[in-house]
Amino acid sequence: GKVSCLNQGGYNLQEKLGWSLSEYEEVCSFIIHLVYKPLNMRRSWKRQLVPKLHLVFLEAKSCYPVLKAYKDDWVVLDFSCVYLKNSSTHVN
Repeated sequence: GKVSCLNQGGYNLQEKLGWSLSEYEEVCSFIIHLVYKPLNMRRSWKRQLVPKLHLVFLEAKSCYPVLKAYKDDWVVLDFSCVYLKNSSTHVN
């Protein structure tokens, strides 16, 4: 299932990662601010420009090296997707 879709077989990202609440909130807040700069808040994750997505992955891993341990950047992807989904829903 997808992140934050608990009623549809999804999962809670903080629980899946096993991070403390403070670590989770710190990284989440950073990624939200990171995503807000280069990405279009009116578009879902799938409709973003690929070079801009790569910038988000690179900068997130640069500031939080723990993110390098997760294959295919799935943690950054999940944080970003949830934020963009909520943002594009509210903007449109």
